[in-house]
Amino acid sequence: MSLTWEKIDAVPGWFGFQSYAVWRALLEHQQAETLRGDLFEIGVWKGRSAAVLATYRRPEEKLYLCDLALDERAVHAALRSVAVEPAGLVPLSGPSEELAGKLDLKAMFQSVRWFHIDGEHTGISVWRELEVANAVLNAGGIVVIDDFFSARYPANTTEAVRYLEKNPFHFRLLAVAFNKGYLCRPEAVADYMDYLAGDATLAMHRHGLRATIFKSTGPWDTDAVGIVDYVEDVGPLAGPDRTPHLWHAIQTRPAWSPFWHLRYLAERLGLRRRGGA
Repeated sequence: MSLTWEKIDAVPGWFGFQSYAVWRALLEHQQAETLRGDLFEIGVWKGRSAAVLATYRRPEEKLYLCDLALDERAVHAALRSVAVEPAGLVPLSGPSEELAGKLDLKAMFQSVRWFHIDGEHTGISVWRELEVANAVLNAGGIVVIDDFFSARYPANTTEAVRYLEKNPFHFRLLAVAFNKGYLCRPEAVADYMDYLAGDATLAMHRHGLRATIFKSTGPWDTDAVGIVDYVEDVGPLAGPDRTPHLWHAIQTRPAWSPFWHLRYLAERLGLRRRGGA
C-alpha cells in the first residue's frame, strides 16, 4: 500500500493527520476481521479523506461520495495521487437530505462498513444523515461524525447525542478523537473495545501518531473512550482520573460483563477489609 500522510496532505482539505492515523488503525482492524462492505462519505470537497477510504476499498466494494456539487475531476485526481484508480465510485451531487430519495436504502440494507458524516453541519442534516447511516450500516460498521465537540458547530454534537438517546439500539458512541465522534452498532462495542485496549495504539503509532486512549469510567456509565495526543504521565492507556493506571474498564472483553464488575468490586472490598484488619 503506497498511502502516506504526505500524499494525503497534498490534497486540499481539512482532514487532519491525527484522524488519518485513527482511520487507518480502525480500517485495518476491519480488514483484519475480514469485515466487508461499502464505504460512504457525505462532504467530500477535493477528495482528501475519500482518498484514504479508496485505499481500503476492495474491488467488489463501492465508494459512495456525496457533496453539494461533487467535483469528480478533483476526486479522481486525489485518488490517483495515492495510486488508486477511481473505480467503484458512486457519485452523488446534491444535499444529503435527498439521499433517501436517490438511493434504494432497502437494497443497501447492511451493505456499508464505514459512513463518514461531514456535510452541512446543521442539526437537522446530522439527524437525517444518521438515519441514512442506520439504514445501511452493517453490524461491524463505523459511523464517523465530523466536528464532534466543536465549538463552531455545536449542533453536530447535540443532535448526534439526541439521536443516540432516542435510538439506543441503533448506535453507541465508541470514541471521541481529534474533532470527530465514532459510533458503532451496540453489538460491536466489545470487539472494538478489545481492539482499542490492545493493538490500536500500536497501529496508530505505525502511521506516525503517538496517542493515549482514556477510558475514564466503566460501561455502567459510558462505553466511549477518548483518544488524544500521547500523555507522558499515563502512557498509551489511561483509566479513571483518580486511578489513571487502573485499566480494568478497558483491558479485556470480560470487563464488559456485569458479572465481571460485581466480582471486581467484591475483590476490591475484600482487599480493603483485609488491609484494614
